[in-house]
Amino acid sequence: MKTSLLATLVAGIILSGCGGGSDNNNSVDKDKYIKKVQAFDGAIRGMKASFTCDNGDNGLFNATTNDNGYISVSNKTLAEQPEICSIVFTATESAVDMSNGKPMTNVSYTIPRGLMTKDKPAAATPFTTLIAKVATDTTPEAIKEAEEQVFTDLGFGSSLTEEQKTLLLSEPQKALDAISPELQKEVMATTIVLSDTLVATQKKTDVTIDDVIKVTNSLSEVVVDDPNFPTTTNDKGETVPTYIDITTALEKDDAFDQIVSGDTSGIEQELTPVEGKKPELTPPPATGGAGTDNESN
Repeated sequence: MKTSLLATLVAGIILSGCGGGSDNNNSVDKDKYIKKVQAFDGAIRGMKASFTCDNGDNGLFNATTNDNGYISVSNKTLAEQPEICSIVFTATESAVDMSNGKPMTNVSYTIPRGLMTKDKPAAATPFTTLIAKVATDTTPEAIKEAEEQVFTDLGFGSSLTEEQKTLLLSEPQKALDAISPELQKEVMATTIVLSDTLVATQKKTDVTIDDVIKVTNSLSEVVVDDPNFPTTTNDKGETVPTYIDITTALEKDDAFDQIVSGDTSGIEQELTPVEGKKPELTPPPATGGAGTDNESN
C-alpha cells in the first residue's frame, strides 16, 4: 500500500507539472508568430497597418508605428507564409517622418503579396507601393519582374546591385547606409518625390504608371541638384535635415500633364527644400519595465 501510494503521488506531481505549463506554452507560441514590419520614407511614426492573406486570414497590427517606423502583430500565417500576404499602411493625424519632421498625414504604403519572405525583414516604402501597382500578378516571377521594371524605370537598374535592391525593399535604412553618399542622395530624392507623387494620385483617376515614373524622375533630378538637400546649414551654423512637400502642387488639375511634357515651372517653389527638425522621441514607459520597441527597432 505504501509503495502504491508513493507511486500515485509521484505520478500526480508529474502530471501536474505537465499541465501547469500550458499558459506558458501559449505565450511562447504567440511570441513565435510575431511579425514586425516598418513604414519608411525615412522611418515614419504614427502609421496604422492591416494585413490580408490568400487563405482568408486578415487583421490589424497593434497600435501604430513607433519612433523607428516599426509595428508588429502576432499571426501564424503572416509569420510562416508572408509571401501569400499583403500589408497596407495608412497614416494617422500624427504621422511624421522621424528623419526630418515632415508631416506624413496623407501617406499610404503597400507591401504586395509575393514580396515578403519568411524570417526576413519587411518594409513598406514608396518603392514597394509602386511595385504593387506595376505587378500584373502576385507570383514570384511577376513580383520580380515588377521590381526590375521599377528600379530600371527610376534609373537604378544598374547603379544598385541586386543585393542593394533587395535591402532597399526590406531594410531601407541599412541599404542607404551601405551605398555612396552620391547614390544615397539620389535614392533619397527619388523616395521623397515618389512618395508625394503617389499621394497626389489618390485624387486623380487619369494618371498612369508611366506618368508617375516621368514625374518622379523629372522632379527628383531637380532635388538631387540642390545642395541644400537632404541637409543644410541653418543660421546657427548647425547641420539640419531638409525636405520637400510637393503633394498640393501635384494635385492641381494640369500639374502632371505639364511636368510630363517637361515643364516644371509651376512647381519650382515647392521643390526648394525647407528646413526640418527631427521630432522628439516618444518617452519610455514610466513603469521602468522591460522597455519598448523604440529601444531596439
